[in-house]
Amino acid sequence: MSDITNIPHNLEAEQALLGAILAQNEAYWQVAEFLRPEDFINPFHGTVYECFGDIEKCQTINPVTLTPRLKNHATAPEGLTVAVYLSRLAAAAVSIIHTGEYGKIVHDLSLKRQLMTVTRAGLIAAGDMTDNIPAKEVRENIEQELHALDRHDVAGTGLEDMSVAVGLAMEQVDLAMKHGGDVIGVNTGLYKLNQATGGWREGSLIVVAGRPSMGKTALALNLARAAAQNGFCTAFFSLEMQSYQLGQRLISDMTWTPQQSVSYFHAGKGGLSMDEYNIFARAGQQAAKLPLYITDKGGVTPSTIRIECMRLKRRLEREDKKLSMVVIDYLQLMTAGERYRGNKVQEVSEITAAMKVLAKELSVPIILLSQLSRAVESRENKRPILSDLRDSGSIEQDADDVIFVYREEYYLALAEPKQADKLEEWMARCARVENQLDIIIAKQRNGPLATVGVDFFKESSAMRDRAYE
Repeated sequence: MSDITNIPHNLEAEQALLGAILAQNEAYWQVAEFLRPEDFINPFHGTVYECFGDIEKCQTINPVTLTPRLKNHATAPEGLTVAVYLSRLAAAAVSIIHTGEYGKIVHDLSLKRQLMTVTRAGLIAAGDMTDNIPAKEVRENIEQELHALDRHDVAGTGLEDMSVAVGLAMEQVDLAMKHGGDVIGVNTGLYKLNQATGGWREGSLIVVAGRPSMGKTALALNLARAAAQNGFCTAFFSLEMQSYQLGQRLISDMTWTPQQSVSYFHAGKGGLSMDEYNIFARAGQQAAKLPLYITDKGGVTPSTIRIECMRLKRRLEREDKKLSMVVIDYLQLMTAGERYRGNKVQEVSEITAAMKVLAKELSVPIILLSQLSRAVESRENKRPILSDLRDSGSIEQDADDVIFVYREEYYLALAEPKQADKLEEWMARCARVENQLDIIIAKQRNGPLATVGVDFFKESSAMRDRAYE
């Protein structure tokens, strides 16, 4: 073994751990879920630990049964034969009580060595003047390597007694009872939607889908604004619009009252009166104070979204705050890894699976917008159904909730009759659905299906509870 003087290690802990398991095989279960053979700095120790896997097959492991399996090792550490070294380890074991602690020491030192490797490689890449690798790429490579260490640091599958799950279930029921049926998740800002969902729950992936011009982004922005106004720190990844465009829509939404509103379109082209400008500016001052964090960088992958979310999470924790919700607009503009590049179905499957994992990892709801297939346009009834989800059935599979956005007003406007005798009926139908939008809950893992009607004021991107309900 090469010199390890300046590398984090503890050979005594490795020896004590192996000796305890050799003496009493049941000690293995104290470390089996998180400790790996490569965590040992001494390769021989790692090989011995790998053999302990036979304990899972109900085989007895001791110096006698193990020595023949290690016959390729002419000598063990300290110049001893394999048989003598293993016997000494077993004989030195006094108790198995501390086996778990020894395992944690070995595991932690292994992580430190891996951290040294990652940071050393990062320093070399950052200082390399020949490859012209952008600093951003160097940073992202380091963060991805650190993410891999995070995965290594997760202990086992976490199988627990049913009593734990029952306890958590009762905690949720008690919380719901305490709130008297009110929202216990992230507030949607819409009364009927809160009633239908109970608010967005931690660890949930909510897919909001619709055809173009249905109001997907408007709904997502309204949900983000409502969450932020209720104190929920929210990250918004805008892959389609630039941040200033999103900002104009947010401000316009916040100007809306039943008596007045300021159009984001008119604001963007300088068509406001001074009164309207002042209203818009005051709403902008309020919007600037919201705990809403927006990025409009394109070409993001699930990995970069995770990195940005973890970075924001740490920043908020330093300020004694908490990341509570993530919004991504939209799925089809995300980039998958190289593995399935060119296979759109597999790319979408990879992305939705990664977003579900991220929602659970961050313990936040993730609202993921998605396009619907053109099949909607080819049928008479344009109301979307689950089979309209574009590119992959994995969207429906991975999502906890699937919500469709539908505006009959949009399709009626395209169907103006040419016959004069039908014009009056058409105009009456248009009037009945003016400014109406349906939020269709087509899948809800922990609740019933429902349709929630809201008023949608497109010029100000505002959605409000339907006035007459």
